Amino acid sequence: MKFYLFEFEKHKKYFQLLIEKYKLNMTENSDEADIIISYGGDGTLLDAFQKFPNKTILPIRNYDRCAIHNDDFNFFDTNYVNIKPIIDLKFNDRNLFGISEMVIRNANVSKAIRFNLKINDKIYAENIIGDGIICATSLGASGYFKSVTNTIFNDGIGIGFINNTQGMSNLIIDNKSIIEIELIRGNAQLCLDHTEEKLFEKEKVLFKYSSLGIRLANYKNVFMCPECRNKRHSAYVNTLYKCI
Repeated sequence: MKFYLFEFEKHKKYFQLLIEKYKLNMTENSDEADIIISYGGDGTLLDAFQKFPNKTILPIRNYDRCAIHNDDFNFFDTNYVNIKPIIDLKFNDRNLFGISEMVIRNANVSKAIRFNLKINDKIYAENIIGDGIICATSLGASGYFKSVTNTIFNDGIGIGFINNTQGMSNLIIDNKSIIEIELIRGNAQLCLDHTEEKLFEKEKVLFKYSSLGIRLANYKNVFMCPECRNKRHSAYVNTLYKCI
């Protein structure tokens, strides 16, 4: 099994120790690799997916890990390879792909936008007034979606409304659902993971899951470990209080 380290130069000193410890067969040619190692945070994983969408990715967080995962990684355990849904976004006759979330937000923070929302070709709500909308996968559920809705989920598509005047509640809908959003007033920013586009009045965005998937090795055990998450949260809170 051959491994390729994404952004190798950035983490070369640290990974030399792991390469020696685990006798990793590394390659400098990503085409030859069986596993792409994404060493960093959520952003690094998103960038690795955009660059290697057809490869198995092993995401490893580079900070605040629990005692079990501090320096103990099972690089060779293929039993934990998961297929995660990929967002297939149709926008202006283009198809954009992502793994975490799509966000439509007001381009001018002092002005709300208005938009219509269809789910499975049926009107769910018209003339929604607010700062925007977020559609997230289970991978993105614990990020911006959670901060907007105070909710997380493990399956399906999450829809959250950002500061809307109607007081609309968030939704968790089926994986097979197709979401259409039409901007009817105001200009907006469309973000898909790290991709940013401008969205203008009368333009539509179609959000659905692709039949493709992303292969994430040891994702739940290493990257989304609850103990690692608690450790990161505690470190953040402690840092915050030291600044006060």
